[in-house]
Amino acid sequence: MGCPENYAGEISRQCNEEGKWQLPDYNCVRKDIDNIDKQIEAIKENPSGEVVTEALDKLNDVTKPTEVKGGIYSGEIEKVTSILDNIAAISLSTEVTNSQAEAFLSTTSNLLDTSNTESWKTLSQEAESGAKETHKTDGAAKILDVVSRYSDAVAASLKNSSNQTTTVAVKNLILHVTKIDDKSNGVTFPSKSESKIYNMTSSFHLPKQSLKGVKHVSSVLYNNLTGILPSRTISDGQEEKDYKLKINSAVVSVKIQNWEQNKDPFHINLKLGHFQGKFNNPLCSFWNEDKTAWDRKGCNLTSSSSSETVCECNHLTNFAILMSPWEEENVDTKAIDIISIVVGCSISLAALLITIIASIAHWRYVKSDRVVILIHLSISLVISYAIFLGGVDRTENKDACTAVAVLLQYIFLVVFFLMLAEGIEILVTVLYVFTTASRLKWLLPAAWLIPAVIVGISLGATQLQGYGNEQFCWLSVEGGLIWAFVAPALTIIMVNFVLLILILRAAFGASTLAQKSKTESKSILCIFFFFQCPYRNNVMAI
Repeated sequence: MGCPENYAGEISRQCNEEGKWQLPDYNCVRKDIDNIDKQIEAIKENPSGEVVTEALDKLNDVTKPTEVKGGIYSGEIEKVTSILDNIAAISLSTEVTNSQAEAFLSTTSNLLDTSNTESWKTLSQEAESGAKETHKTDGAAKILDVVSRYSDAVAASLKNSSNQTTTVAVKNLILHVTKIDDKSNGVTFPSKSESKIYNMTSSFHLPKQSLKGVKHVSSVLYNNLTGILPSRTISDGQEEKDYKLKINSAVVSVKIQNWEQNKDPFHINLKLGHFQGKFNNPLCSFWNEDKTAWDRKGCNLTSSSSSETVCECNHLTNFAILMSPWEEENVDTKAIDIISIVVGCSISLAALLITIIASIAHWRYVKSDRVVILIHLSISLVISYAIFLGGVDRTENKDACTAVAVLLQYIFLVVFFLMLAEGIEILVTVLYVFTTASRLKWLLPAAWLIPAVIVGISLGATQLQGYGNEQFCWLSVEGGLIWAFVAPALTIIMVNFVLLILILRAAFGASTLAQKSKTESKSILCIFFFFQCPYRNNVMAI
């Protein structure tokens, strides 16, 4: 299958050994990137710092997440990684400037952006299929090797500089190179003050005895490679089958030339902050390039809490903490899911359908604007339950999952706005007894259209990023998209509290209308407590 316009290459999809479809491989590359590749190939024999600077600036621009809707294709990630690899080799024979280093790492950060997670998974599945026979470097691990080689070029340039250290921080990673002399008392990066500046909760410490004969230390800290770098593990050379393990910390890469000469007393201490608190069984791990998997040989866990784990290792490479999502012991979680979701929602659906049918069947007796709003509210809840039950866990198809998340955001907002409409209708009925003009002509359109505007703004601002993740087809918490639902919902809840207070004041402030006001008050109380609070808690629990 051909690639989109302005791209060269082809799109393919293969079956694995089990007969299941793998992720599609978009081996598509833009002409701009292909031209940059040719530009770098042309100077491999005669390196030019000016050409490298120009190429890196272009690469940084064309790989920015804002430039590519839906993420960079897997073919482009491979091509850009290859270009960066060539630049890393060229930079060993040229002076690396600060602007070059920043553009190089910014381009790398662009590739590691979460918008490209699906493309990295495609590259990982290709590497896995060939790893057994060819020991091919894993797709995402390749970029770690490239940055490691580039750190050598940065260290070589620092050697000829009067500066003691070089630090380049970009969105998804930090590179730090420091010189070592006889007066060095060890190396710690980042320090407590630097951790606050770089918003990094992980660090490493190399004691003085591990730095004998060392001239410099290079390190790279990757903010979040969860979902990008595979989490498969090995123990005693054999692959483990714990598919629940996740990378739950920054990946810390530390490099020293000829560190093996200090092998006997050598050790490195790592403090690795956890991304998620509700994980357990921390494993101090390193990336084994030969096995293309996480290994634990030579690394020991010193201490661990809910927020961080401290490890000590007797070698250098890429380190991280792998953990399992927390699961309550002796509990059949699958049975609980079936009872609480399927059975619970089914009962709610049945009750809502009965409400709708009963209201329509006895319309001549219950005819009122408030009942019309109640019917709309019941219908919207039926739709929301149907979409939730049928699609909230359909994460295997990215496009379908995104569509479900968008629909859920819209219909959930409609439910809340209809609750607000119900509250307004009751308030007006209580305060203005003799008002006969219907308010439905503006309440109902507003309840259905305002959520569409909110969803439209969210889609335009995020370019579909944050709709759905590996667990649920819902709004992302990490990117802040969840507030496009939470903010309007909380606002409506607070407004309905105010409406409730006004209705109660009216109920007890006018004795002639007290009975009617109390009846209306009970109505809004029922709506608030039986619909709004439980419903809000269930949605927020996702």
